Amino acid sequence: MLTPSFIKHAVLLAGSCILLGHSAAHADAPRDHAAKGRSASRPATISSAQFLYQALLGEIAARRGAASTAVASYLDLTRKTHDPRIARRATEIALQYREMALAAEAARLWLEVEPESQTALQTVTAITADSNQTPAELEASIKAQLEKQPGKRGVILLQIPQLLSRYPDPAANRGITNRLTEPYLKLPEAHYVRGIAAAIAQDLAGGVTEANAALALRPDWEDAAILRWRASPAERRADAAAELRAFGEANPKAADARLNYIRWLASEKRNDEAQKAADALLADSPENNDLRYAIAIIRVETGDLAGAEQLMRQLLDRGYPEADLLRLLLGQLVEEQKRFPEALNLYAEVPIGRHFAAAADRQARLLFKQGKLADARRILSSAASRQPDSTVQLQLVEADLLRQADKPAESFEVLELTLVLEPDNTDALYMSAMVAEPLKKYDLMEERLRKVIALKPDYAQAYNALGYSLTERNLRLDEAEPLLEKALSLAPEDAAILDSVAWLRFRQGKFDAAKEMILRAMAKLEDAEILSHYVEILYAAGDSQTARSVFASAKDKFPDNHLLRAVGQRLGF
Repeated sequence: MLTPSFIKHAVLLAGSCILLGHSAAHADAPRDHAAKGRSASRPATISSAQFLYQALLGEIAARRGAASTAVASYLDLTRKTHDPRIARRATEIALQYREMALAAEAARLWLEVEPESQTALQTVTAITADSNQTPAELEASIKAQLEKQPGKRGVILLQIPQLLSRYPDPAANRGITNRLTEPYLKLPEAHYVRGIAAAIAQDLAGGVTEANAALALRPDWEDAAILRWRASPAERRADAAAELRAFGEANPKAADARLNYIRWLASEKRNDEAQKAADALLADSPENNDLRYAIAIIRVETGDLAGAEQLMRQLLDRGYPEADLLRLLLGQLVEEQKRFPEALNLYAEVPIGRHFAAAADRQARLLFKQGKLADARRILSSAASRQPDSTVQLQLVEADLLRQADKPAESFEVLELTLVLEPDNTDALYMSAMVAEPLKKYDLMEERLRKVIALKPDYAQAYNALGYSLTERNLRLDEAEPLLEKALSLAPEDAAILDSVAWLRFRQGKFDAAKEMILRAMAKLEDAEILSHYVEILYAAGDSQTARSVFASAKDKFPDNHLLRAVGQRLGF
């Protein structure tokens, strides 16, 4: 199902607040100033010292939450300097504090001093169409904007899908869109937004028709070509891909369209074609680092890890802004290629910040895989001391590694420290319940799982864990059944839950139902525990020959599994 999230031209609304980034401000202003030479060259009516002083007062007021004072200061400064960047900042502050009347005043002044700015126009329109309006009121507001500003109708039309996205009825929204665009069907933007509305209303054929109409009016419009591609139903996907390829060939600068075609080739496992198309796209856009990153991710998905690594290293050399994320991803690529020392070095190079904890996590898990649990714990402890706000996240990793190392008591101790810091952390509660069971702390396990369920009622694995524990101990099966049924309703395709239900049916003596469920679980996951349950179910149902055959095959696949060994000893296999 298509959603409005792919509309590049719309103003991004969060409630009634428009989020405006500073980077966009710097990108927008020079373009408009170059066109007219007006705002940038207008002389200021105050000295530099006065300017700095008043700007500083505005920022201090904003940081203290005094929105009206901050906005008033910036608006006064705008009137004195005619600098649109100051008006934009006033608008941002007013929106941040949801002072919509002030935001409207600031945005109107912004548009007054920078009349060519599409961003300013979009902001004024979006604020005018505030979130409390009914659909009919919003329609009337947009209609008035379209009638009053004939030279800017295309820009206004492109805002319609995002402005309507606050209302939940796609069919009604499509009706509004069609009425608003009816007088302007000679504009490609009118057909484009009609196509979006049709696709969101699940009329994919209508979406394609309108996208084609937009392209007939503006043949090189990349957004319309991508809309046609995304709206195309499954039965014409191959034809739509051919159209997308043809559009890219006719418009070599349409990087997004060409990238969508490459993604389709990759999804169809046509990896050689995808690689050739990607190489051609990179050759045509050698300086586009975002494109290079996107293609690197596609190469990961197609299994070309060496190719992905090469592109990511190029991005690092080019000074890509997300260097820390690149090092983390590169570490994973190198680790996947079994170059473990190099991977550890890459993880260690990620500095304190947004990706630091994830890098420490990967570093610790790789050390654990190499049998170096003590080293892994030292890495996690050091990382927590260097970045204290990641302590809980890193303790959960340490507890998980201890659990995997069959050290439940030590894992439990770490989790107790975590729960002191965050008593309602559902991950810590769930994990501590899991390690409490082998420690025979059954009451505590049940208490914590019930707390998880209370805190997170849709946590399927918590219902499953509690239901399975009761089933495994052959206790209170009447309580286990609704727990497992709830888990199954929340995650009907989860192999672990299917296995738990099968084991419950086994305990209840319902062997046919148990076999049906266990076979469904096995179709989704090849797992030693599931196979051990299948052997027991077959044996209890009287089919010892098949049980013996399944056991022999399972032992070949999982020769060191203690559950299978225990079943074999119990059944004499």
